[in-house]
Amino acid sequence: MMLPRLILFHRLLLLLLWAGSARAQFTLFSQNTLHLGWGRDPYYTNKNTYMKGCVATTAPSTGCTASSWDVAILQEVMNGNELNGGTTPLYPQPPAPGAYLVLTTGFQGKSTYREAYSFMVRNPVSAGDCCTVSQRTADNQQISIYTGGTFSRPPAGIVVAEHGKQTWIVDYHAIFGNVTARRAEVSQMSDAIKAFVATPIGATPGAQVQRFIAGGDWNFPITDAAFTNIQNGLPVPILIGPAGLTSLNPKGALSSSYDHFLWAPSLVTINVTTTNPGVVTPPGGIAAPDFRKNFSDHLGIVVSVQ
Repeated sequence: MMLPRLILFHRLLLLLLWAGSARAQFTLFSQNTLHLGWGRDPYYTNKNTYMKGCVATTAPSTGCTASSWDVAILQEVMNGNELNGGTTPLYPQPPAPGAYLVLTTGFQGKSTYREAYSFMVRNPVSAGDCCTVSQRTADNQQISIYTGGTFSRPPAGIVVAEHGKQTWIVDYHAIFGNVTARRAEVSQMSDAIKAFVATPIGATPGAQVQRFIAGGDWNFPITDAAFTNIQNGLPVPILIGPAGLTSLNPKGALSSSYDHFLWAPSLVTINVTTTNPGVVTPPGGIAAPDFRKNFSDHLGIVVSVQ
């Protein structure tokens, strides 16, 4: 009579292992915030309201699609104190369990127009939960900026850890303007990614994190030659998504496919479906023209990572 019990136990163990491997490790959200921190009221207040609708202060969020993001990367942050500074910050620091740690770079740009990147990482509620932010071995800093190439706004990265896995999260906003120059800049992301993964992380000398996801506003669809160039410059096959339209014209109509995540499936497990990675609809059923008028000319994107 022991054999059936052993078989039952074995099946139960396999089921538990399958469930553990299939569950999402974290969800990653990316949003071009269109000059977050600029503008006068009511635009300024409306923008902050939309921001809190998309990325809630505590879990669970009822944000853009009634989900909650564990990690968010933002582009076009124009005021370094907008998210976590001033007398009434959107996200008070240090964060309570389940709220967001906010990390913002210095301003990036080669002209008087300069932007910052912001990372928002959910503070763990329980041990092992998403997410903690690892430190560089050399100086114990959490944000890394790529210093090579000819980027107008050099990409920035952090390493997040959850349940024993560490992953580079890279935030990038490509230049617009001349297509040839834009393609040349975006193509350099292969070098940037290789530099990030070669950076020693943690207390162990020489320890590196190979998993990576690069996201943001690339100002190109995934069919552009720039992504072929990135693939040719990396030692592992990559996937890119979502492919759907994300940018909004002045009337709020979808116009271009510019916002994407890029990752290596041999390193990062993402159960790719029609909605993962996906384009995020405006919060609360708000019409796209109102979203465009009050918040951004880009919809957000999200991916569930295992």
